[in-house]
Amino acid sequence: KLPLTRQTLIKLGLPAVLIPGLLLAASLGWNWQKSLPKNQNYSQNQQIFPQAITVKDVHDGDSFTSDTGLSFRLLGVDAPESGKPLYYIARAKTIQLTLGKKVELEYEEGYQSDPYGRLLAYVWVGEKTGRRLVNQILAADGLARVVINDRHRKLKYQDKLLEAQTQAQKQKLNLWSSTSP
Repeated sequence: KLPLTRQTLIKLGLPAVLIPGLLLAASLGWNWQKSLPKNQNYSQNQQIFPQAITVKDVHDGDSFTSDTGLSFRLLGVDAPESGKPLYYIARAKTIQLTLGKKVELEYEEGYQSDPYGRLLAYVWVGEKTGRRLVNQILAADGLARVVINDRHRKLKYQDKLLEAQTQAQKQKLNLWSSTSP
């Protein structure tokens, strides 16, 4: 019997976005239209969009999997992919900040998931008094580029992300160094 994970769905040729759909169906029951409150947006359902998770695996600088099997991608930034310069450094930074830790997630209306079925989120680490935004940390360290989609509305933290990237560019950090492609 195969576990219901993202990897299992991919092996079976099914889109990974089915996991959140199945979780919603299971949490609401199969008669979902009667179970969903009229005033609740599906993106408020914590089965699909949890507010806090423990990071089980970090794939690269901007994507990871939770202990419940959900896949996430940092919203508003793009870190180097495998085989690209700084991939290992960006991934190591995300591992240092998140792996095995409970993180808080914040979502943005209109930016629910990417084409690979990963949930898009802002990821917060640290206690309430010292909370830090992982998306912003990677941009500030020059380990991720800020990504703006002009077809969507402005991101909640777009100005923070762009300011962090500008500072990294001025300091010529990592992606912005003269030796980085």
